[in-house]
Amino acid sequence: MNRLTVLLLSLLLFSLSGCVGLGKLSQLPPELQMKEVARTDAASPFTVSRAGRIAAVHEEGIEVISPQGQVARIAAATPTMLSFSPNGNMLVAALPAAAGTTLRIFDLNGKVMAEATVPERVTAVAWRDNTHVAAAALNIKRFSFGTLLTSTFYDWDNSGSPVATTLNSVTIRPQLAKLPDALLLNTLNLAVSPYNDEIAYSVLKDPPLFPPYQAIITRHIGSGAEQEVTRTSIGSGGPVYASDGDSLVVGDSQSVTRLVTIPDGRELNGWPAQGSYPAISRSGHYLFLDGHLYRDGQTFATFPRQSRAEFLPDGSGLVIAYEKRLYLVSGLNDQEGPKKPANLPRLLELRKLRSEGLITEKEYRAQRERLKEQPKGQTKGQRKDQPK
Repeated sequence: MNRLTVLLLSLLLFSLSGCVGLGKLSQLPPELQMKEVARTDAASPFTVSRAGRIAAVHEEGIEVISPQGQVARIAAATPTMLSFSPNGNMLVAALPAAAGTTLRIFDLNGKVMAEATVPERVTAVAWRDNTHVAAAALNIKRFSFGTLLTSTFYDWDNSGSPVATTLNSVTIRPQLAKLPDALLLNTLNLAVSPYNDEIAYSVLKDPPLFPPYQAIITRHIGSGAEQEVTRTSIGSGGPVYASDGDSLVVGDSQSVTRLVTIPDGRELNGWPAQGSYPAISRSGHYLFLDGHLYRDGQTFATFPRQSRAEFLPDGSGLVIAYEKRLYLVSGLNDQEGPKKPANLPRLLELRKLRSEGLITEKEYRAQRERLKEQPKGQTKGQRKDQPK
């Protein structure tokens, strides 16, 4: 079942259910608590900030809900995507425009901080840091001989025009081109690495002699080097970075969701779920897939399959969207994610060298482990008893 089918099924179930609350349709262990926190428009985006604020779309407007439940309507707009900046002080919205998509950045009071328009449909948006927005956009051109899909990565520093890089261009066969635009748009996904130096994305491939598929590819932003990590079925969800920055959660509309290594795609774990909208906690201790909340690989709680979720950055809970409501599930005890090494610039250099093929994966992992063991403040070649 692909994500478009999940969306249509979700809308159908909403019309039949008479707005049954999520609590009656879920199974939670005693340590978890759940409460409704906001109303939303059907199938609309939402996002959570590091301070626990929620941004959502309700009655064709963007609302920000505080941790105390106070609701502030900051803009009259119906975005297709929302994302808080890492510091939680800004919100980027992807808004359909007559000639593409407008990326608009708001502060928490609704003031427009920056704006830019790109000529394609934006399919994913995320922040690289507090000043740079990353977006993926797809252009669909239909001809008599086939349909041309062009995927573009935009890097925007919130001033001027976003910098465009073509990720993929493919002419798909007529049979595949019959798929609805909504499903074709869902083949282009984007995630930013925890180190902000790399993106992972999915694109549609249609080789002449083989069945079509989605390729999961990483691209180092500094070097531009790319590597195909793995392949999935059309309509699959993800990729989503695990907190170590060296593995990805990848859904598959025809198979199972997998945790795979970068760059070789070796499977570390798998779950019996298609992973239409995968979400992972900061440590990887918890994973949300198709209504199942996993803890350390085991089912911990269950919700309706059509639920979508995003974890709170502090690890205390997650926000779940179901039908036209948002719910806060609290009581999680997430662990801290892997600590970044004291010598972060060296790790970023190693990641760049790996992307360019100048060091092997074995060399990268060995040097990364040595960085973890290096005491804070000590540089390469310096003994513990040496003065700094």
